[in-house]
Amino acid sequence: STGYVDEIIAAAHAAQSRFQTWEESRVDALLKDMAYAIVEHADELAADTVEESGFGVVADKIEKIKFSSLGVYDILAGKPASGEMTYNEENRIEEIASPMGVVLGIIPLTNPVPTMIFKALICLKSRNTLIMSCHRNAMKVGNKAGEILRAVLEKHGAPPDLIQWIKKRSSRRLTNMLMRHRDMSFILATGGPSIVKAAYS
Repeated sequence: STGYVDEIIAAAHAAQSRFQTWEESRVDALLKDMAYAIVEHADELAADTVEESGFGVVADKIEKIKFSSLGVYDILAGKPASGEMTYNEENRIEEIASPMGVVLGIIPLTNPVPTMIFKALICLKSRNTLIMSCHRNAMKVGNKAGEILRAVLEKHGAPPDLIQWIKKRSSRRLTNMLMRHRDMSFILATGGPSIVKAAYS
């Protein structure tokens, strides 16, 4: 419903305004624990994904989860992602990184957990909040991964609404409402042609 969508986006904005002042080292520590927490559960999450979705091989899913967690964290760690980035003395041009706000992450059936952790890491590194919409046949594993990430946020004293996801059966209508909401800043769409086309529109 419209009320539900308004509510979760408002909560995401409130969380983002509290989070955007975090120092780089504190953000990196949060991301590291998020990546390791998902990797700790990689075997179980991979098995759950194959069982629920009917796609893939557990061993391959484990490798993808590990790469999308620790591999992505290693690329982001120690690099600046807010405030002044570069300054061109000659042209007197300063490059400043600024968060966009609330990001919608469309999560596909084929690789739900790698996509969730990857999008969570890049969004939080850049001081944005993330709302995720999982494919309806990956809701159980999506809920499990989401709860793991939420627990890490709480451990670090981060606003819990930095990461949200649709917890009950998702629908095209609900995802479209999120995509078209006036306060949604950006869409990271991963999925089939129809959902990607809808995101572009």
